[in-house]
Amino acid sequence: MLAFIQRFLGKAPSQEASEKHKEPDQYLLREVEKSNLIRKDQMDVVIQHLNNKINLNKTGNKLSADEKKELGINPRLQLTHELLAVLNENGRAQADPKTVLSSIAMKASFARSHDENIQNYRSMGLKQYEILGCKDDRECAWCKSMDGKKLSVNQSIKGLIEENCTCDSHCRLATVAVLN
Repeated sequence: MLAFIQRFLGKAPSQEASEKHKEPDQYLLREVEKSNLIRKDQMDVVIQHLNNKINLNKTGNKLSADEKKELGINPRLQLTHELLAVLNENGRAQADPKTVLSSIAMKASFARSHDENIQNYRSMGLKQYEILGCKDDRECAWCKSMDGKKLSVNQSIKGLIEENCTCDSHCRLATVAVLN
């Protein structure tokens, strides 16, 4: 049992792990490329924003109330010209255009987390993991149906989510190890 706990808790993060995070984030790139709300010629700017190299929300170049009215945007929202410049027509038509980029970031974060967790379950010698839903009104019917289901560590939940999840912003399913 002690050996299992040591494997479960693992070692301290290595220099190699911190170097890995300096590479371009493949999860962010993938989500930006999949998005139908981002202008394709602005993907590099979006990646810079999502990697905190620039902040499209704090450029000081805010839209005026008249500009928001002309675009049909809620006048109470604080939006910058630079943020709107990276969004296509569909992105600008969202109830709150700022949520487009945060949704992309959350999708990438959850995909990375799922992959890392399942890899950890495999490295611990576990055979299954359980899916946990959020059990709230924001969860789609498919996510609700997956709550409590057990999957093999050889089966990725990421593909299932991409094929089936219809949650508005992003899928919030979590996984936990099944200890036998």
